[in-house]
Amino acid sequence: MNQKILLIDDDDLLCEVLADFLEMSGYGVIRAADGREGLARLDDGAPFDLVLLDLLMPEMDGLRFLGVLSESGRAVPPVLVLSASATASVVEALDFPSVAGIVRKPVQPAALLEKIAALIEPAKG
Repeated sequence: MNQKILLIDDDDLLCEVLADFLEMSGYGVIRAADGREGLARLDDGAPFDLVLLDLLMPEMDGLRFLGVLSESGRAVPPVLVLSASATASVVEALDFPSVAGIVRKPVQPAALLEKIAALIEPAKG
């Protein structure tokens, strides 16, 4: 596949499990512990096909990360938000052009792969 995913989440155990699962599914995964580190990874110049983003993190949370991306005007890959609390107010707060969907925690692996494939494959095709 060779598609690369940027996984931004402060939960080390979840990141390890998701990264292993995604890598076994053929994706390359780069991890970041918070939004600030995620921005640095995007600025490193390596292109990503997708960002998986947690909302609640220290330093820079997911909403602030999305705000900085939006203000910067830079081209970004689609973002799938990881959230345990996808309430109506949270969904409304995610009104950023880069947000392509929400994945509820706990993550269901098969559903996650379907969403990823639906976002990445058409972009590559």
